[in-house]
Amino acid sequence: MKLPILSSALPKKIRENFYKIFANTVSNKKYAWGIRELEKYPYKFTLSGNELYRIALLYDHFAMNQKNNVSTIAKKYLKKAEEIYRHILKTDPNYLHANYGIGRIYGVRGNYNKALEYQKLAYKQMLKLTRNQRGALGIGYLYKQKGDFKKAEEWYRKELRVCKANDFGTTYNLFQFYKDTGNKKKALIYGTKMTHLIKREFNKKMYRGLKMQQSNFVKSVLEDIKSLK
Repeated sequence: MKLPILSSALPKKIRENFYKIFANTVSNKKYAWGIRELEKYPYKFTLSGNELYRIALLYDHFAMNQKNNVSTIAKKYLKKAEEIYRHILKTDPNYLHANYGIGRIYGVRGNYNKALEYQKLAYKQMLKLTRNQRGALGIGYLYKQKGDFKKAEEWYRKELRVCKANDFGTTYNLFQFYKDTGNKKKALIYGTKMTHLIKREFNKKMYRGLKMQQSNFVKSVLEDIKSLK
């Protein structure tokens, strides 16, 4: 895929369709389909860093969802994702999602210390944004993978504090952390919040028409919450 200069924006209708495909892909984990669809765009349009980042995210998530994330195909797509993230950073070194993306790739490769280096840089960049612009980075996941559950919980809760009230992503991360570590009581607390947030979050105008409440992701979350009761 030819990487463009990061400048012009997509026409409105084209941009809306791009993001609709992206949302459908992520919420239903249809990564192979989404990659095929979104890879068509760079050959027709000049993409911004935001659009390129989303293509790279599909690459690394596709690799992460392989049964063996050190397989040839996983390595191929992690490399493609890293190339895009580094391309974005050449133009904008402060693009936090690109730094976060590189950190995610190092995490998939098992280099958790290097992953933390990039993701903590992204966290510092995120703190410069307003609370409403901030979102979950999931740094706690890397500590969880290292076996440091105390640090993992500390970072998950730290992200919850610095993001806007009732943030969807940070609430989901804490729910998942407590569920995975066997703390049913706390998992249910955040699970209950999740049921309310799912109704609130996916009724927003930006999600209308995407059927997010019927997505595989939401169904899976609600089933997980139900299983704890």
